[in-house]
This record gives sequence, C-alpha cells and structure tokens, in this order.
Amino acid sequence: MNIVIYGGTGQAKVVRSILTKDYITAIIDDTRGLQSPFNDVPIYCGLDEYRKVHNEPTNFVVAIGNPNGEARENIAIKLIKHGWTQIDVISSQSIVQKNTTVGTGIQIHPGAIIMTDTKIGNNCIVNTGAIVEHDCILGNNVEIGPGAIVAGQVTIGKNTWIGAGATVIDKLNIGKNVIVGAGATVTKDVPNNIVVVGTPAKFLRNTDEG
Repeated sequence: MNIVIYGGTGQAKVVRSILTKDYITAIIDDTRGLQSPFNDVPIYCGLDEYRKVHNEPTNFVVAIGNPNGEARENIAIKLIKHGWTQIDVISSQSIVQKNTTVGTGIQIHPGAIIMTDTKIGNNCIVNTGAIVEHDCILGNNVEIGPGAIVAGQVTIGKNTWIGAGATVIDKLNIGKNVIVGAGATVTKDVPNNIVVVGTPAKFLRNTDEG
C-alpha cells in the first residue's frame, strides 16, 4: 500500500509513527518552501505539483489538525474526486470499544480510549491519551486534543476542537466551530462559533475574531 500524507508538519509525524513507515511515499503541503518532516520522503507544494510527477491516484491521509477541520474535509473531498482513496489511521495501542460507529478518514492515536455506543463522524482526530466516554456523538472534523476527557453522553458539533487536557462533563451539548482551550473544564452547554477557556470554562471571543 502506498500512502501520501497531505500536511507536512507535526500531525504528519504522528500519522507516520502509527502507519508502517515504508508505506509513506510522499508529503503534499500547500505551504511553499516547507521542508519535508522526513529525510526519506519527498514533499510537493500542492496537489498540482505532485500530479506533474505522479499521475495515478493513490491512498491518502490528511494530517492537518484543528482549528482547520473544515480545510481537512475540503482536501479530502478534492482528493476523492480525483479518484484517491482515504484511509483511516487507528493505532493498535488505542482502545475502541464494540458498538462504536466511526466515519471515514478518522485518526485515533496511541492511548486514546473510545467507549461503547459512541458515534464519530468523518475526518475526526482523537489524539494521544484522549478519552471519549460512552454514548457521545462527535460531528465531522472534530478534534479531541491529547489527554482531553469527554464524559458520557456529550454531543460535539462539526469542526470543534477540544484542547489538550480539557474536560467536558457529561450530558452537555458543544456547538459547531467551537474551541475549548487547553486545560479548560466545561460545565455547561457551549453555543456555536465561540472560544471558551478556564475552569469553569467561560466565553473568551468569537472564533472569527482571530
């Protein structure tokens, strides 16, 4: 299996550490002048540059973390339209319980635990050591940061990012395009399009304010 990683920074390193390294044949990143994170893997600036050298569709992983969840989704859609095949990246050192439903293009990193009857949408990332408890629903493009804890029966909207070490208590609704700051403790529902920080988590700004 040949695999191209779209995204050439830290997330690519994590993805490659989970996959067999010999499978990674190229990196694509839209940042001009970016150096490949791997000495033995070439990097191409954008899909067009890659396709000048390689015409055949291949398998791919989009290794771009939030708050770029929507970009991750758009890249996946574009590559699929070109006939590429999106693969899942699920560490053998993670735990995904029975009766869990997962979408396409998901990444589950080492030490992550996803409990029973949870539903995870497309292009989601559950980072190292994160816990998603029973009966949670994660919309498309959600990222759960390293060491974060999402208690049972929590619903998280599309494109939301739960920061490293944050805790979301049970039975809450977290909106779309939300950022929960690192280490925050969320004790009540969070509406769409805002950033919350602190313990207990409080409004900081709207997500479109930088």
